[in-house]
Amino acid sequence: MTIVHYCLMADAEAHSNSQFKYWVFISYSHADEQWGRWLHRSLETYGIPRALIGRATRDGQVPRRVFPVFRDREELPTSSSLSHNIDEALKTSRYLVVICSARSAVSRWVNEEIKAYKAMGRADRVLCLIVDGEPNASDRPDSGLLECFPAAVRHNVAADGSLMATRAEPIAADVRPGKDGKNNALLKLLAGVLGVNFDELRQRDKQRQFWRRVAGATAALCVATALAAVWYRGHQQTRVAELTRNERLAQLMVLKAKDAIGRGDEAAATFYGAHAIEYSLLAGKTQPLESDLLASLAPAALAAGSVPEARYAAAFASSSDGKTLAWAHGDGTVALWDVAAGQLRATLPGAAGITVAAAFSPDAQSLATGGMDGVVRLWNAQTGKAAGTLSTGSLPLRSLAFTPDGKNLAIAGDDHLIHLFNLATQSEVQHYSGHEARVNAIAFSPDGSRLASTSEDRSLRLWDVQSGQAAAANISFDEPQRPLAFSHDGSLLAVAGYDSTPRLIDAASFKQIAELHGHERAIETLAFSADDQVLASGSGDFTVGLWDISARNRITTLAGPKKSVTGVAFIGDGSRLAMASEDGSIGYWRLAQQRYVLAKTIHKGFVRALAYTPDGNTLASAGDDAHIRLWDTKNWQQTGDLAGHLDSVRALVFTRDGKLLASAGRDHRIILWDFAARRPLRQPALAHDDWIFGLALSPDGRQLASAGWDNKIRLWGVPGLEEIATLSGHSKPVGGVAYSPDGRLLASASNDTTVRLWDPDSRKEVAVLSGHSEPVRPIVFSPDGKLLASGSGDTQIKLWDVATRKQTASLAGHHAYMIWALGFSPDGALLASGSQSDDRQTLRLWDVKNRSLIARLAGHRGYTLALAFSPDGQQLATGGSDGTLRLWRVADFWPLHGQTGSDANALLAAFLAQPPYRLDKAAALVCRVSSETGLDLVGTDAQPATASMSSCPRP
Repeated sequence: MTIVHYCLMADAEAHSNSQFKYWVFISYSHADEQWGRWLHRSLETYGIPRALIGRATRDGQVPRRVFPVFRDREELPTSSSLSHNIDEALKTSRYLVVICSARSAVSRWVNEEIKAYKAMGRADRVLCLIVDGEPNASDRPDSGLLECFPAAVRHNVAADGSLMATRAEPIAADVRPGKDGKNNALLKLLAGVLGVNFDELRQRDKQRQFWRRVAGATAALCVATALAAVWYRGHQQTRVAELTRNERLAQLMVLKAKDAIGRGDEAAATFYGAHAIEYSLLAGKTQPLESDLLASLAPAALAAGSVPEARYAAAFASSSDGKTLAWAHGDGTVALWDVAAGQLRATLPGAAGITVAAAFSPDAQSLATGGMDGVVRLWNAQTGKAAGTLSTGSLPLRSLAFTPDGKNLAIAGDDHLIHLFNLATQSEVQHYSGHEARVNAIAFSPDGSRLASTSEDRSLRLWDVQSGQAAAANISFDEPQRPLAFSHDGSLLAVAGYDSTPRLIDAASFKQIAELHGHERAIETLAFSADDQVLASGSGDFTVGLWDISARNRITTLAGPKKSVTGVAFIGDGSRLAMASEDGSIGYWRLAQQRYVLAKTIHKGFVRALAYTPDGNTLASAGDDAHIRLWDTKNWQQTGDLAGHLDSVRALVFTRDGKLLASAGRDHRIILWDFAARRPLRQPALAHDDWIFGLALSPDGRQLASAGWDNKIRLWGVPGLEEIATLSGHSKPVGGVAYSPDGRLLASASNDTTVRLWDPDSRKEVAVLSGHSEPVRPIVFSPDGKLLASGSGDTQIKLWDVATRKQTASLAGHHAYMIWALGFSPDGALLASGSQSDDRQTLRLWDVKNRSLIARLAGHRGYTLALAFSPDGQQLATGGSDGTLRLWRVADFWPLHGQTGSDANALLAAFLAQPPYRLDKAAALVCRVSSETGLDLVGTDAQPATASMSSCPRP
C-alpha cells in the first residue's frame, strides 16, 4: 500500500537553534489521504493563542504557529534511496502523528515508520489520531470490529526496531462519532506537540472564538442598520418581483408540459399544465399562458427512448442544446433523433464503412460523421441534407471535434496525427504530430486555445491549437486511455480507458487530481452535466456511473442493458441522461437532484436497528448510544427517548397491534416496552450469556425469539417474558432470527455460515441450508412466506425456496464485507440490502421477481446497518455507522405503472372551458390533477406523490 507523508516544519524564528528540522511527521495510509490533508491543513493554519506564545517547554518556546512547510515523498530532495529520506525526516521530527484506521492498522509501511521512530527512544513522542476502526479490537476477535492501531502502536519497540511483548499505552485523539470531534481532537494533538495543557489550550481557543463572534455581531449590527434604510424601497419591489417570478414559473411549466408531450408522458404533461394555469393567475394574468396548448394535451406517438430497430455501432453525439441526438447503425447509416418530439428526424445515408465518430457543431446546425473509410461527411443537422466531405487520406478515422467557434474541425485516426481543417475552405490548416500510435479521442477546451488527445500509446497530450506544439508535458498511464471530455468551464478534463478508472485532470496545471473507482471494465464514454457538478461514465460493465465532482464520490450507478454502454449525454434541460448501448438501444434516465427525502442525525454513534409501528405513524431507532428514539413520521420530530439498556441496542420489533416494543442488545438483556406509556412493561430479562443480535416475534404475538453471541436461540413467552425453550445447533454466534408469516417456521443465521430452519412448536431443527462461505447475519422471509433471504460476509445475498429448502438465486451486487441488513417491501416485489462501501453506495434495491439489481443508493458513509420499509411500502428508512437516518422514496427507483392521466386531462380541459378563471379554483384543480396522476411538485419537478410531502389532501 502506498503511504503518503506530510512534514510540518517548525517555526524557524522561534527554534533556529533546535536539533530538529520538523515539528511533526504525519504517517498514514494512502486510503486515508483526506484525513492527512485535513490534519495538515488544520495544523498549518492554526494560530496559537497569544497568551501561550513564548512559554518555555521541553522543545523550547511555544511558537506563533506550527509553520506550514509541506513536504511529501515526491518533494523530498532527490537521492538514490527513498528510505534514507524518510529516515532523515523521522530523525529530525519532534513528534510522530499516526492517523489510525482499519487501513493503517494493516499497512506495513506505517508500522515500519512507527518502529523506526520508537527505536530512536521517542516512544513518548508518538501521538495517534483515530478516524475509524476500534482500538485494540484485535484482542477481541469475536467482536467483529476492525483494529485501528498498527502493531507498533500497541507494543513497545526495542532499540533494534523489533516489537516487544510488553504493551504500550498510546496517547490518542479520537474523531469518531460520539468521541472528541474534529476540533477537540486537533487541540489534543496540538497540546501534545506544544507541551501545553489541553484544557488551557481549549479555554484559550474558546475565548478567542468568543471575541471573534463579538466582532462579527458588531459588524452585523452595522450592516443591519444600513439595510434598514433601504427596507421600504425593497418592500415595494417585492410585489413586482413576486409577479415576475410567478410568470417565469408559468413559462417553465409550459415548457415542461411540452417536453412531457414530446416523450409521450401524458400524466406529467397534464400535471405541469395545471401548475402553468395556477402560476399564470398568481402572476396577475387573466388568461393562462398558451391555454390552447394546455387544453389539448395528448400523448406523443412515440414514447421516450423508443428507437427504430437497428444495430448501434460506435458513434454517438448530442447537440450542445441537448435537442438532437445522433447515433450510428451497423450498416454505416446515422440516425438523427429529435429529443423534444420524441421521434426520428432523419436517417443519413451509409458510409463505405462503419461510422465510428460523430460531432455536432457548437450552434447545433451541423453534424460531422466519420469512420472506417477515412472520409468525413458534413450534414445539416436540422434537415439531414449532405453539406460536403473532407478527407485526410488515412484509414480509418476515430474521433472528430469542432472548434468552439465552429469554423474548424479536428480529425484524428490511425495515422497517429490530428488534422485541423478550415470548414470554409475545406483545407487543412494545421496538424499535430507526436503520438506514437492510433489517436483514440480529441476534445477542444471551451475557449478553443487547447486541444486534448488520447492514444493507444498510453499518453494524454495537450496541444496549443494555434502553434500546433505541445502545451504541457504529456501524462502517461499504465493502460491506453480512450474517451475524454472538458468541463464546460474549462477547469477540468476527464479521461478514462481500459483500466476502468475515470480520472480528473486539472486543466491549468495539466496534473491528475483524482481517480474515480467503481467500474469493472473499460470506460467507453464520458460527459459532464451542464453545471459541471456531475460526471457520467459509460462502461463495458453495462452500467453508467454518476460521479459527484466536488466530493470525488460516486453518486449512484445506473444499470443499463446487457451490453456495453458506448455513449452518454445530458439532454433537454439537463434533467435527463441519454444512454446508448452496443445492443442498438437508446435509453433515457430521469435524474432527481435529491435521492432521499430526509437525512437526519439521530444517534451518537452507529444506528443499529429500525422498526415502524404497524400504522406507520412512528419509527423507532436504536444504536450504540444505548438509546431507543421514537420519531413522528409526518414531521420527523422526536416524540420519545426510551432509556433502559446499558449498552448498544441491536434489535427492535413491534407486536402486530403496536402495543408492545421488544428491544435487545449487547447488555445481554431483553426489554419489553409498553409503547403507549413509554416505559418497560416489567424488569428487563437477562436473556443470554453474551450479546444479543436479533429478535423476532411470532405472527400471533405470543412468542419472542432471540439470537445470541452464545450460539443459542431462546424462545420467550409474551408478554410475561418467561423462557419457553433453548434451541441449540449452531456452533458459532447466532446473528439473526425470523418467523415465517404463518408462524410454522423459525429461521436462524449464524457465524458458522449456515441458515437453519426450526419448528417453533416442537422446538426441533427441520433443515440446514448451506451455501454461504462466511458468517450469515440478516435473515428475512418474504411476505408470502415462499422465499427466505439471507446475507453474509461473503457479500452474497441468497434466496431460498422455503418449500423445497433449495437455493434459487444468489444476488451479487455488494463488494465489501458483511451484508448487515435485509428487508422485503410489504408487497414482496422489492428486496433492500445494506452493506459497507468506501464510495457511500451502501444500499442496494433488487427486483425480486427478476432477481435483478434495480439501484445502488448513495448516502450513508461507511456501513448501512439497519433498514425498514414503511407499512405502505412507499418509503424506505435506513440507518448506518454515520449516525444518520435516511429516508428514500421507493417510487424514485421503482416506477409506478398504469398512470395514464386521462381523467386529469379532462379536468384541465373542463377548467379552461369555463372562464373567468379564479385562483382558488386553480389551486383546487392542481390538487385534483395531482391526485389523479399520483404526482407532486418538488421544486419545479414532478415527483411520485407522498402523503407526507403533499400540500393537497389525499383520499
